[in-house]
Amino acid sequence: MSTASQNNDQPTGVGVVTFFVIAIGALFLAEVAANRIYLIHHYGWQRFVAESLTFTKTPKGSAWVVSNGDKLAVGFGHFLIGGAIWLILFGLVFGLALKIVGKKRLFRDEQRRSDRRL
Repeated sequence: MSTASQNNDQPTGVGVVTFFVIAIGALFLAEVAANRIYLIHHYGWQRFVAESLTFTKTPKGSAWVVSNGDKLAVGFGHFLIGGAIWLILFGLVFGLALKIVGKKRLFRDEQRRSDRRL
């Protein structure tokens, strides 16, 4: 038996869509935040603000190009920063969605479905 049937919780269409929208939105925000944190760490706050630094190109496997022309070898640290931000952001927003919308709306009770069939 699957865990969902043991808990009598089956995701509804609303639950699946909510999950993916929040996951993708949190991923985008985590990427933007990780880029800014990495640039602030590398250049410092004053230079980051004064030059409005951003990454202009982020190719896989080679150095990333900054808006001032520098090339930075972004490593595993950027991934860790982004992953940590994503986990925290996704957990908070999805937990908040469960409380606001309600677990009954995002997950349907298996018992209610079997009662309707009778």
